[in-house]
Amino acid sequence: MPQDRRQGKVFGYSEIALLAIFSGLSIMLHIFQWPYPLATFLKFDLAGVPIAVLTLLNMRLGLISLLIFWIGSVALTTDPTKVIGPTMKVVAEASTALPLALAIKALGKALKNQYASLAAFTVSLISRVSITTLLNYLVTPYWLVWAGWLESFEAAYKLTLAYLPAIALFNAIVVCYVASLSLSIFATLKKYFMF
Repeated sequence: MPQDRRQGKVFGYSEIALLAIFSGLSIMLHIFQWPYPLATFLKFDLAGVPIAVLTLLNMRLGLISLLIFWIGSVALTTDPTKVIGPTMKVVAEASTALPLALAIKALGKALKNQYASLAAFTVSLISRVSITTLLNYLVTPYWLVWAGWLESFEAAYKLTLAYLPAIALFNAIVVCYVASLSLSIFATLKKYFMF
């Protein structure tokens, strides 16, 4: 039975409701995608916004939401390996939401709100672009061969290197809208609700 942490319990009803709403919304928004013109295999979506907002509200729930989102992504994926694409997507969203929330928590009281938001945005941008670029460098060549899209690791490695700048730009663009929307929604929720 769900329990409230303040009374030695695991989850309160409000936490379960938040988790269900934001996780469900992230999976639903992941369905609606549009291709990135420089690399059409990459798709823009708004799935990261509910994850980041929930993480800003409650980091523990945000982490659980990432797991739920991964399960939903595996169910929806067209990735022939079934796990690599969804896992890379979840890592990308985590590398946006977690640094954003940690920076807001660390800097929120020390800086005025606008400066804290700008600093958190910057930390999130650096985090996502760095982590996803490194992850693509390390994983994508093997993924391309494993998925059967290319036959040799050498060709997959060359293709990955050629696309890394476009991938970095894609992730920077995603942070621009995910972090901005998430911080705005978070500020509104804090203003009008008891969070």
